[in-house]
Amino acid sequence: MNDVLVTGGTGTLGRVLVPHLVEAGHNVRVLSRRPPREPAEGAEFVLGDVRSHERVREAAVNVDTVIHLATSPRWRPRSIEKRGVQNAIAVARERQAHLIYMSIVGTDKIRFPYYKAKWVGEQHVEASDVAWTIQRATQFHSGMEEFLSYGVWPTTPNMAFQPVDTGEMSERLLELVLAGPSRRTPDFGGPEILPIRELLAIRRSITGKRVLALRGPRVSFLRDLDGGHQLSPGCVRGHVTWSQWLTSQVATPVD
Repeated sequence: MNDVLVTGGTGTLGRVLVPHLVEAGHNVRVLSRRPPREPAEGAEFVLGDVRSHERVREAAVNVDTVIHLATSPRWRPRSIEKRGVQNAIAVARERQAHLIYMSIVGTDKIRFPYYKAKWVGEQHVEASDVAWTIQRATQFHSGMEEFLSYGVWPTTPNMAFQPVDTGEMSERLLELVLAGPSRRTPDFGGPEILPIRELLAIRRSITGKRVLALRGPRVSFLRDLDGGHQLSPGCVRGHVTWSQWLTSQVATPVD
């Protein structure tokens, strides 16, 4: 049994991971800027911003594992990533704790602000003197759906994605908690690589929702996505497909 701090524990992955950790018998504390919509039974919640060293330090009392999930794809990603990681490293050092940093496949190659911010985070972790693990993953099903819900998507001829289930990602993180410091671990990704138009067609057939696919120029991050840097064909793979996940959401809508 471990004493685990999850930063960003009310986010896309965190709200799935925390119940898994509790069920596995770990003592879990969650640090987040916002109260959870549905508090995980058995977990302790601490209100605070990961950019505040004092708040992270207070939340990390007596922990032996820090899972750093706190992030922001849209709002000041570089600032939040850099300061959050630095604070996570500092408390891991002070507590002599194992730091697990969640990252993204292609973060060192894709010229998109959020990916670049995660690359900065990885570099800080790797250069630190704490016991650490870095886990990269492909795109979450729920993340893909969130961005597609805007109704417009830029496409290029070879763009494809490899969406993965947050439940399966949580199981992988549970394994890493028990394994201890593992440095850079194999990527974790979805079971299938889908061209963007096929991915959109599957979504339309299951949900009835349309997305306007606009042909974009192969420049900057669109060129990187067209080149497949967001994919990991040889990774450790989950089993839940895009079609299965969408079907489950239609059957049991999630807020």
